[in-house]
Amino acid sequence: MSSLAEIIGYIMVPIQMIGEVIKAIWFNVFDGHFLPCKDLRGKKVLLTGGAMGLGREMCSVLARKGVDLIIWDIDEKGAEETARMVRTNGVKVSVRKVDLSSRTDIDQAAKEFKETIGEPDIIINNAGIAQQKYFTEKKDHLIEATIRVNLLSHFWIARAFLPSMLRRDSGHICSIASAAGLFGCSGMSDYSASKSGAIAFQEALEVECKVLGKNGVKFTTVCPGYIATRLTSAENLPAAQTKELMNPTLVATRVIRAIEQEQGLLAVPAIFYFLSGIKGILPRNLYQRLLVQLLWKDQQEENTLFGYNRVVPKTPMTPGVNGFNNNASKNF
Repeated sequence: MSSLAEIIGYIMVPIQMIGEVIKAIWFNVFDGHFLPCKDLRGKKVLLTGGAMGLGREMCSVLARKGVDLIIWDIDEKGAEETARMVRTNGVKVSVRKVDLSSRTDIDQAAKEFKETIGEPDIIINNAGIAQQKYFTEKKDHLIEATIRVNLLSHFWIARAFLPSMLRRDSGHICSIASAAGLFGCSGMSDYSASKSGAIAFQEALEVECKVLGKNGVKFTTVCPGYIATRLTSAENLPAAQTKELMNPTLVATRVIRAIEQEQGLLAVPAIFYFLSGIKGILPRNLYQRLLVQLLWKDQQEENTLFGYNRVVPKTPMTPGVNGFNNNASKNF
């Protein structure tokens, strides 16, 4: 005969499931408003790619929360400028030049971090690069660089710091992935693959922590659409993607709130929850036709070459350090 504790356990499972569903709906529909937030004051936050764009905006939001910031970026000058801006909030900020495409550089930076600062409470893997070209036009070394920065750097940073989080049963890893990781994006095959990998890596780590009973280690995966950064100001996007660019300040605020509320997955704008959700329901051809109509219709209409539709970016894309950058080809 089942004990009273077992009976209560059986009853609690569906109640907890209903609670999680309600919470997920609240996040997705009401953007997480009015839900409790954990206090970030005094937390040590390691953020990669803070020299510009979304990374800089997140540093600004975090500084107002009273965290101690550590910025890793290959663009040391830009990172120092970010640090100068956010120090006006009276917080500690340190900068280290790190090539996120190099495991050796990451390992050395992590070693110095542990010796001088300790262990991070929160890691935000934000650094990323991309080239907006069709796959047949992409350069091999840039494909490899995209995978190293956008995906493999997450592995090496987790390798360095996750063990201490597991020992403490405390910590938070946030991955700035992309909506391009939820479904394949035209002209961004390597970027989509790297971001899809980042999403899966986060999910796998989260599952492993639950299996190990380390429920104090939290994960947040962010899948944004196009944000108004140097990519869009340089007019490198097809017209369809430039119509509704997101404000990086608003996106940064929403990302930090997702960390505070320990939200597992954040997609902005919310339509990406819907597009991701129906992926396994609709027939593949129908789903892809829907994506083309919603996201890449203008690409089909603008140019045609060699028998297939294409758009050539007005400025050749080369990888940078935080999102998209046209002026950093020397980094690789």
